[in-house]
Amino acid sequence: MSRVAAITLILTLVAACSEDVPLGGSDAPPSIDAPASIDAPPIDAALPIDAPQPIDAPPPIDAPPTFTVTVTTSGTGTGDVVSSPAGIDCGVDCSEVYAAGTMVTLVATPTAGSTFVGWSGACAGTGTCDVVLTGDLAVTATFTQGATCSLTVTVVGNGLVTSVPAGINCGIDCTEDYACGTLVTLVATPAAGWVFAGWSGGCSGSGACTPAAAASITATFTPSSALLIVTRSGTGTGSVASSPAGITCGADCSEAYAAGTTVTLVATPAAGSSFIGWSGGGCTGTSVCTVTIAGSVTVNARFDVGCQLTAVRSGLGTGTIVSAGGINCGASCQALFACGTIVTVTASPAAGSSFAGWTGAGCSGLGPCTVSMSSDITVTGRFDMP
Repeated sequence: MSRVAAITLILTLVAACSEDVPLGGSDAPPSIDAPASIDAPPIDAALPIDAPQPIDAPPPIDAPPTFTVTVTTSGTGTGDVVSSPAGIDCGVDCSEVYAAGTMVTLVATPTAGSTFVGWSGACAGTGTCDVVLTGDLAVTATFTQGATCSLTVTVVGNGLVTSVPAGINCGIDCTEDYACGTLVTLVATPAAGWVFAGWSGGCSGSGACTPAAAASITATFTPSSALLIVTRSGTGTGSVASSPAGITCGADCSEAYAAGTTVTLVATPAAGSSFIGWSGGGCTGTSVCTVTIAGSVTVNARFDVGCQLTAVRSGLGTGTIVSAGGINCGASCQALFACGTIVTVTASPAAGSSFAGWTGAGCSGLGPCTVSMSSDITVTGRFDMP
């Protein structure tokens, strides 16, 4: 075969293979049967998954109640009111909402040339306004222009003092600032069982009090009636009687008198006793005891066994009166002696004085005075300047 024929044969075979022409005869590869199909195992349907149950929302929490505080300013002056907790700054913001139960403190500050007169509405007085919120509140702060004067009231006893214009309510609020020159009238109202005894300080008497705005006034209330009690002491005996009537002590030693009543007590010693003197109720000495009823009071009358000798010095000069057994006047001008005793008293003038004589108890002249103590006796020695 020529070289050209061989090349032609080879090219023909290559073309036949590239066109996938099956080869005939023994050269064709054996056919390969397709594998039998394999049945896929059945897949169970997925079990249903329970849908998540809805979660109940928590019940709503009620918001705490709230209340409104409203501030108003008034008067001829100017000023600011601020709060704690913050919220009110009046001038600018004069109301605020707070939770119930909040303690709110309001402070009033006057501007230059003005004075804070006080609160009205939910507060009173001139201090801070402190409120616990249990409802809506309205408060007014009053400022005046110019100077203010302070009026103070003191109450003694049981009663109430109020003012026109308002401000004083004493009992509770006893001091108030008013514009100087304001005419303020005070009215006293006694409590049950008491009477108004009168004013002192910037007013007097028992009617309405109209002081200058700058003043300090005392209102005195006394019980409408009070008990006067008499007691007796000492080694002797005696009686005490009263005017107006009521006390006859021995038998009746106490009496109720209307407040303001003036009661006079007189002590009378029994035979063989002497009245030594009073104590209590503002009474001393051996003369009558006078008591003005302003409350319950106890007065004591002392009686001792014996007869009392009293020495009195008179005149412009000085000197001493003495006796055996007790009198040494200057220092001690009374002494008790057994009734029936004879007592001699002697007068001695001091340098620069002269003894002018005796009076009383039957004594006279310049010599010693001799007395028989049949009862209580008083002798007087007169000393003169030469």
